[in-house]
Amino acid sequence: MDRHKWVGVFRGFIVVALISSMIMNVNLLSKMEQLENQVNNLSGNQHTIMSNVNSQTSQIQSVLNDFVNEQSWISRINVEVTTTKEKKADAFFEWQVKELQSTSKVVFHYAYGNHDDYTTIPAEEIQQGLYRVKVPFDLKIEPEWENGIYISSENHEETKTEEEPNKIAEYNQQTLKYFVTVSYDNLVKSSEIQTEYLGHYGSSYYGLIHSNIHIHNETLHITLAHNYANDPSMVVEKAFLLKYEGEQLIGEEEFEYIVDNDDENIPPEHQVGFFQINELKKYENMRLVIRVIYSNGETFDKVVYN
Repeated sequence: MDRHKWVGVFRGFIVVALISSMIMNVNLLSKMEQLENQVNNLSGNQHTIMSNVNSQTSQIQSVLNDFVNEQSWISRINVEVTTTKEKKADAFFEWQVKELQSTSKVVFHYAYGNHDDYTTIPAEEIQQGLYRVKVPFDLKIEPEWENGIYISSENHEETKTEEEPNKIAEYNQQTLKYFVTVSYDNLVKSSEIQTEYLGHYGSSYYGLIHSNIHIHNETLHITLAHNYANDPSMVVEKAFLLKYEGEQLIGEEEFEYIVDNDDENIPPEHQVGFFQINELKKYENMRLVIRVIYSNGETFDKVVYN
């Protein structure tokens, strides 16, 4: 009997312990849910605070910008460029002077390309305090060209792009710098120098050319692709590779044109493709020039390997 009695007591203890454990787990889960809700509330409040701060910062920045513009004696100089197919362009500049004297002289100063000597033009007042000038210049109308060189072997890979100094030099050659001065009596006010890159006006006519040279174990694979310009009829019809040994021309090879999509339902003029040359062996003092011929007969050359 004693043994059965102790077994009953032990079972009772186990039941009580299980019930207590369940109650504790329920309480713990309840507290965890409360804590999770508090964390979510804190996260939501933080998000709301950050949104309010960002909104207030934007409003403050906008107010500051408006205040600066109101306090400035001159507005920002707006520019509009019109181009022609004769490699000419006109740039129209317009701005407002807010502080004028009866004897004020308003002059526009500009420099194109790498020149540091500014040309001056008296500004025309088209309305009270609103001035305008027209600057004609020769536009470099040619395709924009991106060239990449990829070198690989069994245990080596390397990627080369056009040297950054060359890109900067080309950018500077087609950049217009300008500012305005207002003078009266013995005082001269000068605006900040602004810049306008004009190269994209020319490249929009002939589009963008991508050339890639893949060199694997001293063998070259060259591809050439043309992204259409504003005028869809302005396309590269033929491409040639001019092979030099140093400065000596030693050969010429025409690229093969490959159509990406040869669907018969797509008209030929709407099919997309690329040019390629395969299995060109590398040689000493190799210098490669790609020549493209457009549908209008214009020809452009680009040194792609030197």
